[in-house]
Amino acid sequence: MNRILMCLFFVPVFCTAQTVGDFRSTIAGGNWATPSTWQTYNGTIWAVSTTYPGQNAGNNAVNIQAGSTVSIPNTGITTNSMGTLTINGKLTLTGSNSIPDFYLNTSLIRITPNLTPYATIDFSGKCVLSLPPDAVIEVRTGGLSGSANNNQEIHIGIYKFAVGNGGVGIVFTFDELMAAGGTLNAIATAPPSSCLGQQIQMTGNYSGAIGTPVTYNWTNTGPAPLNFTPNSTAKNPTVVPSAAGSYTISLTVSTNKGITLYNNTEKLTLVVAPISSTTNVAICQGDTYLFDGKTYGVTGTYASNLYKSVVTGCDSTAYLNLTVIQNSNTIIKDSICEGETYVYNGIPYQLQGDYLVSTSSGCSNTILSLKVKKTSHFEFNDSICEGNVYNFNGGSYISSGNYIAHLTNKVGCDSIVTLNLTVNPIPTVTNASLTETICSGTSTTLVTLTSDVAFTTFAWTASTDSGITGFTTSGTNTIPAQALTNPSSTTAGKVTYVISPTANGCTGAAVNYEVTVHPNPIISDIYHQ
Repeated sequence: MNRILMCLFFVPVFCTAQTVGDFRSTIAGGNWATPSTWQTYNGTIWAVSTTYPGQNAGNNAVNIQAGSTVSIPNTGITTNSMGTLTINGKLTLTGSNSIPDFYLNTSLIRITPNLTPYATIDFSGKCVLSLPPDAVIEVRTGGLSGSANNNQEIHIGIYKFAVGNGGVGIVFTFDELMAAGGTLNAIATAPPSSCLGQQIQMTGNYSGAIGTPVTYNWTNTGPAPLNFTPNSTAKNPTVVPSAAGSYTISLTVSTNKGITLYNNTEKLTLVVAPISSTTNVAICQGDTYLFDGKTYGVTGTYASNLYKSVVTGCDSTAYLNLTVIQNSNTIIKDSICEGETYVYNGIPYQLQGDYLVSTSSGCSNTILSLKVKKTSHFEFNDSICEGNVYNFNGGSYISSGNYIAHLTNKVGCDSIVTLNLTVNPIPTVTNASLTETICSGTSTTLVTLTSDVAFTTFAWTASTDSGITGFTTSGTNTIPAQALTNPSSTTAGKVTYVISPTANGCTGAAVNYEVTVHPNPIISDIYHQ
């Protein structure tokens, strides 16, 4: 564990006004996850609740009243986010050999001190109280109770933060924390303000439980680094600021309990007022200069009296003489195609724009003006009949598919042409019988033509070899029933229908449908003499 972000410590309890949606336990108490254990504030009165705290996400405060015991059984619990949990009564966590997890999604638990009987979280059996990262438990004597059990634990985030009083010494026990008023708490003091150039005394201290002796570490952010004397790890170092302005000074105190690191950071603000001074600065056009919390980018003289009334006796007027020098720019113009990368001085560029790629001495700059040219995309559909060849971009294709050609467009970039090719099958007439025989003067059968390709159309022509009449010479699709007459009294004649199937522009082999027409027999009268 390399850092504990928040710690357990005691602070005074403040009363807060109720807001709509806040929870409080009934005096009778009960199971946390039972709505009847709770009351909800509706803006006027405390009414019977229909949910329990954390059942739905929110930031409403939760209060376990004095004299009330709320329990969570050994099945554990995982709540949604909720507001501050204040314990004036008792919260009982009942564990088991499986060590259930009691995850309360709140950033602050306050266990009110100095009550009779104690307000407390009571650990029963093996169990873990888990809180989100950076959460805080405010606790002091009597606020945590349980058996001497190393499996009674408090976790904050991913860290084991405290254990029951049966711990083996690598984490603070409940009793150790309560006796010390919590874990380590940094205390840092310094004058709130000073004059530039004066020596300032820092004072470090701590409260709370410690394992190994406490170590100190001072850091700062602000107008300039501070030199802590004799060093940044001294308990009470001094500093002499070299620049005026507002500093944030941080003191981190650390201690180890076995292999577990506990630390805490306290921050304070130090305002350093300047003495009378003049700063001469030259910047390049387009740049700015930060002076006394403001930025300047125009030639001129600027005065600051920001700190004049902060520290008695400090002459707080400072002046900035700012000169802005015109830029001298070298422009490199180049272009790439969309999707390509332009590399200059090891840095890749892909978007169109003007880039400051290098700055020489003074205000001489090199600017890359990059243009990104568009690629082209074209897609078209075409088809051929089965057995034919489609020629595209130098290739010959006989199968359905998507074929891509990379060409060059008028701006010199990739032009992607996609051919969606469909190969259509050649239709075949599939009628089982293509012949028929009738007698002269009778009608043919209606012929519905079929094919092995869906949506095939048929064209047909008809002709006779022997003067047969009554037939239609051409048509499409179905061949209608027709009464045919054979003029011969002795010889059969024939009508031939030539059928051509077509589907999706592809024409199949023609087939013949033949109708044989027999002459009617001659009837003679026979007389007996």
